[in-house]
Amino acid sequence: MSTITDITTLAQEQVLAGLELGQRWVLGTLRTTAETLDNVLPDLGKLPEQPFAQQLPSPQEAVQAGFDFVEKLVASQRAFASEVAALAPKPARPASRKAQAA
Repeated sequence: MSTITDITTLAQEQVLAGLELGQRWVLGTLRTTAETLDNVLPDLGKLPEQPFAQQLPSPQEAVQAGFDFVEKLVASQRAFASEVAALAPKPARPASRKAQAA
């Protein structure tokens, strides 16, 4: 018999699988588009030098920094939510059959 946790876990896995499939499709499309544009318009990606450009993080560094922050934020929220959940009263258990018969 499946529990609610089993059903929820399965649904989460299916959502993640669908998301990963969509991400792979988008990445493939972006790669193909970038390669095509590089062949057709080779100078398109060459932008003029901008002031302070050397001080900006690379796109990869910006993504990494953003996700590092999100990981810390989620860890903090998880710890907080766990403490709040610990304060919640435990659900009452159904009375035993002996107690109901009395």
